[in-house]
Amino acid sequence: MLTPSRALFFVAAALSGVMLLVPGIAGIDPLKARTAAVVVLAIGFWSTAVVPPFLGSLVFLFAAMVLGVAPASVVFSGFHSGAMWLVFGGLVLGLAVQRVGLDVRLVRNLLYGEYFGLNFVVLGVGALVVYPLLICLLFRDTPRLQREQDATRAWSGAERRLLVILLVALALWVTDTLHGVSPAWVALGAALLCVSPGIGLLPPAAVTRDIDYSPVLFLAGIIGLGAIATHKPTYIDFPRSLSHLRVWPMREYRATLIGAPC
Repeated sequence: MLTPSRALFFVAAALSGVMLLVPGIAGIDPLKARTAAVVVLAIGFWSTAVVPPFLGSLVFLFAAMVLGVAPASVVFSGFHSGAMWLVFGGLVLGLAVQRVGLDVRLVRNLLYGEYFGLNFVVLGVGALVVYPLLICLLFRDTPRLQREQDATRAWSGAERRLLVILLVALALWVTDTLHGVSPAWVALGAALLCVSPGIGLLPPAAVTRDIDYSPVLFLAGIIGLGAIATHKPTYIDFPRSLSHLRVWPMREYRATLIGAPC
């Protein structure tokens, strides 16, 4: 079935193919025509989502290299950019938070704190007055204190260590203008601590087994597209191109029309 997204992608793919044929038709710079074709194809993949975003990035990187749009250092510049390592560190930290169970604990604490703040009067009166009376009247039972095993689970050592890592990383992110260390390298350092054998938060094998790297590939494609678009041989400076056009003074133009000398 031809959906609107697929129809738009086919239009983008057809436009990309036409751009590859333009140099032989209109005499346009072949390199810039190939660059435009690759960029339009990538945007078509990403904007229509006919394939997963990371697959669109891989097609873009492959096409850019095969068509010789830019050097490999430009096409694959996303893989050595700080943004990619920031995402990588975030993926490792997210996996550590999930494995340790810190996400559930923090969410429960936040939700309970908000709920308790909004319903303090109802909870206080109900817990101290109404609930004991109802238990005695309806169930003929005596309220008992919660047993130790039913109480809130104590913080584990892994949760404490991970919380310290997250708080230190957050402090370094907030103060990056003071110490000059990029947030990307802070995230990478925090990720390294999470997989270090002595800390015990994540086994090193989890980095290759349990992390979905599709966001990293997608981001690498986005950054590579931006690098190609601003690369000097493939960059089209429209204002400078227009500045080469000669604008006749009105007097010369009028004289040309009537055949009189200026």
